[in-house]
Amino acid sequence: MAITVYVLDCGDLFFQLFNVIAAWMNASNYMSLVSFSVAFGFFVAVVRSFKSFNPMTMVKWFITYFLVFQIAILPKTDVVVHDVSNQSNYPVSNVPLVFAVFAEGLTGFGYGMAQIFDSLFATLNNAPQSVQYTQTGFLFGSKLIQESRNFKVTDPVLKSDLSMYFKRCVVGDVYVSHILSPTELKESTNIWEAISKNPSKIRRTIVTNEEGTGDNLTCAQAIPKLKERLQKEIKRAYTIFGINLFGKPKNTPYEQLFSTHLQSAFNYYQDIQTTGSNLFLQSMMINFIQDGVKNYQSYLNSSASVMNHEFTKSQLQQIYSWIIGGQNAAWILPLLHSVIMFLCMALFPLILLFVIAFSGLESLKSYAVLFLSLQLWPLCFAILNFVMAYYGSSVSENYGAMTFANLDDMERLHAQVSALAGFMMFPIPWLAYGILTRIGDSFNSLSHSFISGLQGATSSAASEAASASFSLGQTSFYNATGNTLSANKHDTNFTSMAGNTTRMLDSGATLTRNTDGTEVIDASGTVSKGTTSISSSNAINGMLSNAAEVNSQAIASKSKQMNSLVSDGFNQLSQFSQMNSHDLRLGEGVSESETAQMQQAVSNVLGLASTVAEKTGMTKEQALTGLVNAGIQGQIGVNSERSILGKAAGLLWGADGNVYARAGYEKSDSTSNRSYDGFDKVLDSRQMQDFRHDYSMMQNFSKTHHLDTSDSKGASLINQAAADFRQAEHISSSLDANYSRAERISRAQSVTQTGGAAINQNLDQMFQEYVTSKVGQDQRNYLYGHPGDPGANAMLSDLANQFISDEGIKNKIIDTYGNTHHQINPDKRYGSDSHSIEAREKELRARFLGNKNQLTSEAENNAVSFSESSAHGLQNRVNTSMTGLQHATGNAENELAFKTKVYEQKVGNELQKGREKSHAKSIIKGE
Repeated sequence: MAITVYVLDCGDLFFQLFNVIAAWMNASNYMSLVSFSVAFGFFVAVVRSFKSFNPMTMVKWFITYFLVFQIAILPKTDVVVHDVSNQSNYPVSNVPLVFAVFAEGLTGFGYGMAQIFDSLFATLNNAPQSVQYTQTGFLFGSKLIQESRNFKVTDPVLKSDLSMYFKRCVVGDVYVSHILSPTELKESTNIWEAISKNPSKIRRTIVTNEEGTGDNLTCAQAIPKLKERLQKEIKRAYTIFGINLFGKPKNTPYEQLFSTHLQSAFNYYQDIQTTGSNLFLQSMMINFIQDGVKNYQSYLNSSASVMNHEFTKSQLQQIYSWIIGGQNAAWILPLLHSVIMFLCMALFPLILLFVIAFSGLESLKSYAVLFLSLQLWPLCFAILNFVMAYYGSSVSENYGAMTFANLDDMERLHAQVSALAGFMMFPIPWLAYGILTRIGDSFNSLSHSFISGLQGATSSAASEAASASFSLGQTSFYNATGNTLSANKHDTNFTSMAGNTTRMLDSGATLTRNTDGTEVIDASGTVSKGTTSISSSNAINGMLSNAAEVNSQAIASKSKQMNSLVSDGFNQLSQFSQMNSHDLRLGEGVSESETAQMQQAVSNVLGLASTVAEKTGMTKEQALTGLVNAGIQGQIGVNSERSILGKAAGLLWGADGNVYARAGYEKSDSTSNRSYDGFDKVLDSRQMQDFRHDYSMMQNFSKTHHLDTSDSKGASLINQAAADFRQAEHISSSLDANYSRAERISRAQSVTQTGGAAINQNLDQMFQEYVTSKVGQDQRNYLYGHPGDPGANAMLSDLANQFISDEGIKNKIIDTYGNTHHQINPDKRYGSDSHSIEAREKELRARFLGNKNQLTSEAENNAVSFSESSAHGLQNRVNTSMTGLQHATGNAENELAFKTKVYEQKVGNELQKGREKSHAKSIIKGE
């Protein structure tokens, strides 16, 4: 016959434990431990007998060893672990007999005493199973009544139909036809019957059918359909709420369990006779109809009301402490009981070894006392369950059936009973152990624990009552405050702000997202503020005026320098054209045909300059300057203000390839880059092509022929003229950058002067960074941190003047407001390109001279000579080929530059038109 061991919970865990004990005590390694314990125990017994001169010490040890080994270790039996919580059995074989009998006796004693007490309690008080500890657990009936408060309609479609029925039918019965009164509805023990017994046949409501569409029915027609769906909802709710209360074993009859336990619980506690289905229906209807809005009112007009408030607060504090403690006790104590029981059983094989080795009867006694105290827990739980169930029944039976009127009081009562019972569970483990050891010490420690908790709540409430200082309804989450000091503040204003979210960016600015989705950035926290502040509009206009003046001076200087260079080149070409045939020789290695070509090119250049001078009335030097600027540089659409000679010499290379001069040179037209109205053609495209060809020939000759002792005066003049023209070209490119800068400065001035409040750049932060770069961080901190120091203010004023005059700051302002038409910056492009080209030219020249010197040196070392005339002839042929290639390349580059500038000009004009239209619209709108 199997021996039964009772456990309150975790039956499967104890099943594994008994299997481990059975396997270990039958294994050879455990028998080796027994042998070691026997040898050690025999040695200890021999030593003790010689010390005491008492041979009975050996006899006692031998008897203990014989009894333990022969009775506690060798005999085996079968055990059934019975889990009280889910009524499950777990069989185990080959468990030591003494251990099984010991466990059965102690666990059976505790569980049996609890069953006997429950049976007596049920017999004397007619208590159902729902309130018996050994059947359903601690205060299960009270828990059922509390959980019934949460029985709700979970189907959203049915909930919507019931809401529609209540609004259109029940409200009409209450306020229109007066068939149903609010008092009757409030005190009804069957709310569904009250709202469905006399439905209106006139008012209509919407009820969803099986297809999912809504049927428009009268209230009387809707009743049977809603009733049928409510019955289905109740059957579904049995499973939903039954899992939370009864767990999820297979094939659990939730409807039967609710019908038995819920009905018996209400019968015992509330003294009402009804079915579980009706209780479910009543709870669902209450939760559905009950309004969740509660008003809180407080009257604090006298000291008596203060005392009542503080008594209530003290009571609530104590109840809440009980609830929290009770929840912890209900959660931890059953698990704690199972864990301690598990440890005691797991240590049984080791306890036997200690008894054998040390004759440890005292250890065995302590082990038995601890084991026995665990068996008193169920009995104490059963007694406490009886007391609290009886107390709850005696109080709650006065409420009667569950209605709107008494629902909250019933829930509060059962919550208090459960909280108090759970809190009283805490001393049971120490009380059970104290009963078997020293009961006085246990009661002493428990009394201190109870009194300290009660004293803390009452003293806090009494202190608030005496000072009449208390607060209500305050809720705070995740608050952290440190090093905060506030004093002498008086504010009675009402402020209401909600919905916005503000976060700080990495720069220190704040980004606020409003409830409508818009975002607002506040950068005031990113700007430095000191005693010296830079006025935005005045400072910007002053910077731009100063930059315009400096740029105008640069334009005048470069224009004068360029005119001088072109004039010198013209004089040198004129001298070359007036030489006789002997002086026209260009040096050794230059053929007569090449000399003739050069003479013809110079003549053509001067002739075209004379033609332009005759047609325009300007001097030949001015005409040649205009041709160089318009034809070679490709100045497309350059108006009179940007021409290198001012208003008097505005030559333009048109899109058709012809060269035009402004008619009536005193006229200024800013749209000259778009229209040729008011211009006269002075050269056609063929003549301009010839000019460029001849001009390129002179330039190539100077680049490919280097002056030496064999060169003639004619070659020297050609080289000097070409050098002057090249330098003039560089100055012309630089002038383009200056003219572009002047245009951007003018545009920036126009934007800042007409923009008004729309442009107000704060320069204080830029000024602070400028100060830091000049004087360092420490000195800057002193200047900004001592506003009362005259020296510091004077130094900041000086730095402010330097800041306004700084060239880098001016360039930033010009780049910000001047590039409004396009993003092309001629200053940067000219500066970067011209420097790189000049550096490349110097590099090529140095490399050429190095190679030439190396070849000459190697020839001299190897006694190799060269024919000077042959070398010059070869050089000229190579130069001629290179000139042709450069000419073709130059034509392609000029054509590409022409098309690029036409496109840029077109885009700039389109952008300007758009800005003018936008400005006109803003003026019309008043922006």
